[in-house]
Amino acid sequence: MNTIHCWVAVIQHRHGHDTQVAATEQELQDKLDDYVKQNWDDELPSTLMPEDQGQRIDKYFEEMAEREESYEIEGPFALRSVKLEPANRLD
Repeated sequence: MNTIHCWVAVIQHRHGHDTQVAATEQELQDKLDDYVKQNWDDELPSTLMPEDQGQRIDKYFEEMAEREESYEIEGPFALRSVKLEPANRLD
């Protein structure tokens, strides 16, 4: 049995929520950053986007907090994988 670790982020926004899952914390930060960059121009058109990834994520969610947009990170979670065997065919 192998163990796989994953990180989860849940982004709350006015349309509901998005859930992102990644194998590493950095990969999850990259996914959060993609979300931020995708929404920045529409949500914060008059705010300069920071070049640094961490500052960009922090600034976006600080600005969006008044609109009740936020995120939460959980993890790492350990998932155990099992090998699945094909079932015997009954012909």
